[in-house]
Amino acid sequence: MIPSPLPAPGFSLNELLIVLLIVGILALVGAPNYLGHIRQGERARAITVLNDILLAAEEFRIARGAYPTGLGTGSGEMPYAFPADSSYVYAIPPDTDPCGANCITITATVNPEHHSDDDCHVLSLDTLGRRFEQVKDGTTRQAAADCW
Repeated sequence: MIPSPLPAPGFSLNELLIVLLIVGILALVGAPNYLGHIRQGERARAITVLNDILLAAEEFRIARGAYPTGLGTGSGEMPYAFPADSSYVYAIPPDTDPCGANCITITATVNPEHHSDDDCHVLSLDTLGRRFEQVKDGTTRQAAADCW
């Protein structure tokens, strides 16, 4: 009787393909969920920065008698140190609020360099506590739970 040869060490091609298939499926399912959590974290940070700017604007009004006209170093503007890796662009739009000089609106717009596919394109907060969001198609609505 002839002894049978020993099997070759290592994995077969079928075993490797099955492992690659499983890893690919996990990546396909996991990547969108991971990116969604990253966007939620960035949005939560933007809301925190909006609240910080709002508090600073109130302090500015108390000290100078009027709300700031913008964010920066110009006349009537309020200096503010933004997060270095910000995925949102913050601004105080000029004279766009219906309440006039009694309040201001602060906006956080998605920075397209970071993620342009975010559904909550512009987040707005005013000194009356009203929250608004503008979605990708340009529709502005009262704040909903999906953005705030």
